[in-house]
Parts: sequence; structure tokens; C-alpha cells
Amino acid sequence: MEEANAENLAARREVIETRRQMDKTIRGQDAFQCANDDLLRRMQTRDEQERGRRTEIVMPKEGYPLSASIMSEIVPQHFIIPKIHPFIGNADPEAHLKAFNAQMLVSGGSDAVRSKVFVGTLAGTALKWFCSLPRSSISSFVVFARTFVERFAANRVKLPKMANHFDVRQGSYQ
Repeated sequence: MEEANAENLAARREVIETRRQMDKTIRGQDAFQCANDDLLRRMQTRDEQERGRRTEIVMPKEGYPLSASIMSEIVPQHFIIPKIHPFIGNADPEAHLKAFNAQMLVSGGSDAVRSKVFVGTLAGTALKWFCSLPRSSISSFVVFARTFVERFAANRVKLPKMANHFDVRQGSYQ
């Protein structure tokens, strides 16, 4: 009988210990859930604040060259901005456009997002040119790219023509 009582007492202790562990786990899960809910609330607040700031930055004053449909497009939150040297107006526009398009293959994005992001790659004379374009004159990235290349076409790298090689003479010292 004593053996049965000892086994019963050991079983009770085991049940009590199991319940304590379960209560501890449940309290831990409750604390974790509260912390998770708090974090989620803070993230939502930050996202709302970011959207408000992004709207202030993205929405320009009247007369902006990008069309309303492009301006209304929101750049995705986790969009990867291409890392290329800014075009200041004195380099080959086609090379800049190729570098931009290569980076955009990684980033993706709609036509409108491409147009918005491309503006960020302009600086100096090129940015002044962009700001001088007529209001809503850029309706797509294709139009933007064509207008850009046409404006800075004089800066394109010119390949030598075959006729230019006929004037090359070997010097007497060679």
C-alpha cells in the first residue's frame, strides 16, 4: 500500500510540475503575443507615417513633366533603387539608359515606377532640362527615354568611320 501511495504521490507531483510548465508556457505565449501585437501596431504606425512623408515627397508642385497617371503610381515599399552614377548632361545618354535598364531588370517595377525612378538618376544640366519640360509631357517611360536620348544625343560616343582611317599615315620614326 505504501508503494501505491508513493507512486500516487510521484504521479501527483509530476502532474503538478507539468501544469506549472504549461502555465509558464502559456504566460510566455501571452507575453509573446502582447509583444508581437505591440510591434505590429508600431510597424503600422510607422508605415502610415512613411506613406504620409512619401506622399509629400512624391507629389510635386504644378507643372511637373510626368503625367498624372505616372505621378499617382506609388513606388513599392521594398523597391530596390538602382545604384548608378547620376547623369549630369555631359555623357552618353544611351550608355546611361542602358545602365539604368540593366539595374531595373533586378528591381522590376511598372512603367510608371521606371519613369519616377529615372528622374532620380538625373543631376545638373540634365535635371534642369527635365524640370523645363512641359507639364505632363511624359506619359510613359518609352516617351521619357526617347526624349532624353534626343536631347542629349550630341553627347553620344561617336565611332570612327572607315573613311577616317585612310588619313592615318605612318610616321618616319616608326
